[in-house]
This record gives sequence, structure tokens and C-alpha cells, in this order.
Amino acid sequence: MKKTTSRKAARRPIKQTDLYRQITDRIVVALENGVAPWRKPWRAAAGSGLDGLPLNATTGRHYSGVNVLLLWMSAEEQGFPNNRWLTYRQAQQAGGQVRKGEKATLAVVYKDWTKQAEDREGTGKGLYR
Repeated sequence: MKKTTSRKAARRPIKQTDLYRQITDRIVVALENGVAPWRKPWRAAAGSGLDGLPLNATTGRHYSGVNVLLLWMSAEEQGFPNNRWLTYRQAQQAGGQVRKGEKATLAVVYKDWTKQAEDREGTGKGLYR
């Protein structure tokens, strides 16, 4: 019998410990290669597009938190000449297409949420975060 997974299950986020391990491993590799990722922007040549914080090319909003470090490292590793980033959908909406074989860059999305708490009978018991 073929096992199927729901769409919701397929989109389940990576476990936090896995995410932390991925980020830590990338930082360690960069350090072993002699690159302190958090120093990169100050070594970038003026006008290279890599001076300053990474930003979303569609919204113009700067990335924050660990995403700054992740995107700086990715730009360095891949030799990108620019610090502007897009999601796959944003590229499509702008009339572009991601090249075949390209790989995504890890970024962390944080959203605050509130859910209606329920007891075993399914009745609401208040809100929790």
C-alpha cells in the first residue's frame, strides 16, 4: 500500500535542533576556511553591492537576525556580486525564473501566532501563544 502524506505534513518545518545544527555547521566551516562571516561586509569593496545589510530586492526591506549572517555567508560562498535577495515566488512575480539546478539559500522565518486552545471535547478555553 502506498503511503501518502498530507500537504500540511509535507510543509512541516525542519526541527529546531536540526536548524541550529545546520547554522552552526556553516559557521564552523567558514571559520575553518579562514572567513569570519560577520566581518565580511566591512571588507567588501565600496560599490560592490555587498556593502551593508542584505535586503529583499522586491520589498527593499533589510533582513534581520540570523538571516543577515546566513545571507552574507551564502553570498561569499557563491561569489554573488550583490546583496539583494528574492524568494522563488517573488522572482516569478517579477517576470523572472530561477535557473535550473539552482539551490535555495537557508533563511529563517519567524512569525508570532496565537491559537485558540481547546480541551479534549473541542471547546475553546482561551488563547495561548
